[in-house]
Order: sequence, then C-alpha cells, then structure tokens
Amino acid sequence: VTQRPETKAMSDATIKIKNVDQSPLEVRIRLWVLSFSISCISLGYLVLFVLINMVFAVLWSIQDGKCCGDPSMSFRDVFNFAIQTSTTLGYGGFEPDGFYSNVLVVIVSFVSLTLNTLYAGILFL
Repeated sequence: VTQRPETKAMSDATIKIKNVDQSPLEVRIRLWVLSFSISCISLGYLVLFVLINMVFAVLWSIQDGKCCGDPSMSFRDVFNFAIQTSTTLGYGGFEPDGFYSNVLVVIVSFVSLTLNTLYAGILFL
C-alpha cells in the first residue's frame, strides 16, 4: 500500500514575494490585481464597461444630431448604440453620422477592445 508523505495542507501554504517594493510597476500592479477574487474582478469589469459606455453615450447625446443624425433619439437609444459599438455587435439599426460620431466610434472601439483584452488576460492567468 502506497501512502502519501506527510505535508502541510495547501490552504496553509503561503507565498512570500521578496523585494516587491523594488519590482517594476507592472509587476506590482499585476500582483495587486491578482489579490482580488474572480467575482470581484468580474464585477469591476462590468461596472467599468457600463461607465465607459455611459460616458460615450453622453458624448454622443450632447451632439445636435445625436450619434446617428436623428435628433429625436432618446438617451436609451444612444446608450444602446454605444453598447452595440463597444461590443462590436452592430445590429445595423444605427450608424454614426458625421466626423465627430465616427471619431467617437473609433475611440470607444479601441477602449472597449483594450478593456476586454485585459479582462480576458486576467481571467486566464
């Protein structure tokens, strides 16, 4: 009969990182982010995603023709357009109209792709 060697339980194991203060900033940020639970990181991602889209919806709303050349669009419609743009769904119901709207589309696309990539990278560490 084979027996397991006597070892401490994994829950008792601790990892000590030496010289954290001298580590590069990116390492310190990574260690800080990884100290949170996955559910906390996911909630933070969701909140940040909604906030980013709210900001862009406001930026489109202050424009005369809203985002799509229709001044009668409600904030809900503009927020819907922001979500569709940031998730790259693009149902085709709305399309940006004018230079200002097209620039915001490029910016929101870049920001959301960066946010999604960071979130996916953290999940698969």
